[in-house]
Amino acid sequence: MKMSVFRTDFALKARVMNFDLDGDSKKVFDILKTVSYLDNLGITKATKREEKMGRMEIDEWYEISGSLKIPEGFKAFWVVCKRETPKEPFNVFMRIDRNASAENYDEAQEKTRRWVEEQLAEPLRRSLRIEEFHVKTPSELSSVPGDVKAQ
Repeated sequence: MKMSVFRTDFALKARVMNFDLDGDSKKVFDILKTVSYLDNLGITKATKREEKMGRMEIDEWYEISGSLKIPEGFKAFWVVCKRETPKEPFNVFMRIDRNASAENYDEAQEKTRRWVEEQLAEPLRRSLRIEEFHVKTPSELSSVPGDVKAQ
């Protein structure tokens, strides 16, 4: 029996202890370069300058993009590394939107969750000082008010 292919979408969010924008962003990039399922990785530093109440505010972040090398195909892979804010209490946000072959949608979601945990989350956990960390679907992110503490 041929399995169906389902689109699955996950986000990985992490808060890094004593986050250093330049150093830790480059560390994330270097970690991702070791993941065999990722290809064509690039990193770009972005800067936004905005005047607020007569003062110039500068916001900087890094974006990492690339492609997934998996048989079922992919839709999107994108990472942002940034300073934590009250509105966005994380330093690393990764979006993984991929296809997964399975007998049903729930099985495809679980297959992708395990893949994200093994291939992307574990290398980050081993190399960064993570304070908070989770891998969730977009609907799980919107229904959960807080983050899960790192183990």
